[in-house]
Amino acid sequence: MEKLTFLGIGPKIARITIPYLAIAIVLTILFPQVFTFGKVLREPMLIAGIIFLLTAVICYFLTLRLMIPGLRNNRLVTGGMYSL
Repeated sequence: MEKLTFLGIGPKIARITIPYLAIAIVLTILFPQVFTFGKVLREPMLIAGIIFLLTAVICYFLTLRLMIPGLRNNRLVTGGMYSL
């Protein structure tokens, strides 16, 4: 069995998604009027973004506690947050 790494499948996914990210950044720079929410939605979207970010950080630290022992033992973690 191949040794598990901390990055997992991330590098393979990045090779697929980074070109789309680059296209999105270029289009946002070229056409900012298409990709903005306007003054009315700016604050609600900021609040929603902060809530999503905080939720993601909490989930990250919960899964990190499970992932580190799994990497040390070279076993796939399927419990806790990973069971979802």
